[in-house]
Amino acid sequence: MTDSGRGRALVYAWIGVLVAAATVGWMFQTQFMWRYLTLTDSDVLIFRQAAEAVRDGLPLYDLRFGEVGGWTWPPFGALAVLPTLLVPLDLLQPVSYVISTACLVVVVSLCARPLLDRAPDRPGRALTLIGLTLLAIPLTPVADTLGLGQIGLVLLLLVTLDFVVVARRAPRWHGVLLGIATAIKVTPGLFVVHLLVTRQWRAAATAIATTLACWLLAAAVLWRDSADYWGRGLLLSVNDRVDGFGSWVYNQSWMGLVDGLTPPWPTVLWLLLSAATVVVALRASARSHRSGDAVMVLGLVGLASVLVTPIAWHHHAVWVVPALLAVVSDGRTSWRTVGAGVVAVLLMVPSRLPTLPPDRYVVEYVALLVLMLVVVERRETAGPQAISGSPSPPSDRAAPGQSR
Repeated sequence: MTDSGRGRALVYAWIGVLVAAATVGWMFQTQFMWRYLTLTDSDVLIFRQAAEAVRDGLPLYDLRFGEVGGWTWPPFGALAVLPTLLVPLDLLQPVSYVISTACLVVVVSLCARPLLDRAPDRPGRALTLIGLTLLAIPLTPVADTLGLGQIGLVLLLLVTLDFVVVARRAPRWHGVLLGIATAIKVTPGLFVVHLLVTRQWRAAATAIATTLACWLLAAAVLWRDSADYWGRGLLLSVNDRVDGFGSWVYNQSWMGLVDGLTPPWPTVLWLLLSAATVVVALRASARSHRSGDAVMVLGLVGLASVLVTPIAWHHHAVWVVPALLAVVSDGRTSWRTVGAGVVAVLLMVPSRLPTLPPDRYVVEYVALLVLMLVVVERRETAGPQAISGSPSPPSDRAAPGQSR
């Protein structure tokens, strides 16, 4: 067999492994997650009700959605879901599936470049992309996002495009998509801190200005709701808005892990663990930025944002997709591939499996974060030549008219 034939055979064997693993994951998720869900369980109905409240001029923050509480996003988030009014009610969930899956395909295609570049030809590359996407869908954060009709994959795509595409091809606009994502749901704002830590002043200013512009637009359109949200400090009282629902069953942040302790220990430990997580993750993300590894930045900062927020549900953790792909890189390092594979298998165990504690995902996210930290540390120790399949690092010298 020629070298090209052997390479092609290895790629197709790898694709077969991906499809087999994805099939097992799909079976688990179908049995323990998706079969319990109908349109009446979908969060896309919450988005529709918020959009209807905006249309009808009803108070946004007086809405109640059963056991999940009230509307928790900033007013701009309600403007962002207005397109749900254009979709017939019985098509909301299918349309949500299509949009989220399309976002996932684009994210995988951008974050798996080192693996895709190893494919021997265009069909092999396409099949590898399909296999990786099929493997990503049964990951519980992704499966829950699809099953619940949530918006996490859309936000993931916005930030991924900003850091992987816009930052390199149109740096003047770097920060705009991040600002929009932050204006919708706030938590991507930790990426703005990363920009500040890495002295990407222009991108940070662009992201902050875009966020403020979106919030000012919402204030102009929804001035009563904006006064209610910002005047009552609802951003800082998310726990109250969800009526405790997120904290007693599905909270996958540090707070979800410690909230069973006697007060004041939950708050104290949450603050300490969150501070340590932010410091460690941002230090590693700064090193990854210097190495030109934007995908690693997405994984590190994204997972850190999940761990440190007061309430993080499974569908918030779609950052596991770039995190796993950053660890695997081009697949040439066996311990990285095996480590990512083990975490991926654990993440395929459905959230509704009754025999396991729901907060086990915190441990899995921390394990993935630690795995990324090890990769960054070993790469720094080995030197620039250890960056396999990564794009060339950005120049330390700023382009004319651009500050770093």
